[in-house]
Amino acid sequence: MSQYRNSQQKKRGGLRPLLPVFGLIVAIVFGVVGWLVAPSVITALADAIPGFRGNEIDATLLRAIVTVVIALLALVVFSLIAALVTPKPGMSAREADLAREKEAMRAAQQAARDRQRRSGRR
Repeated sequence: MSQYRNSQQKKRGGLRPLLPVFGLIVAIVFGVVGWLVAPSVITALADAIPGFRGNEIDATLLRAIVTVVIALLALVVFSLIAALVTPKPGMSAREADLAREKEAMRAAQQAARDRQRRSGRR
């Protein structure tokens, strides 16, 4: 069993330790894109929402707020897509053993019920 775990740990190497760095890079990219897109989003919001002119607060602060909202929305969409695309890991040896034990318990319970039914009829 320990050999199985060691081989699994060796297989997981590679890019796995770099995932936090990739996440940080993705967040920075979404922040930059949000900063670049924010003025046009503010203009679109000013046109779409009555009573919102886009100059109620400081322009830099409004741009920063819109940038954060855009970046968070992009991160959420990216995370959902990544969660859908990422393959599920196969069953580990422990899970497979548990599944076999569960199936054996069901079979034993069914056999016990059958014995009770047969003995009750006679």
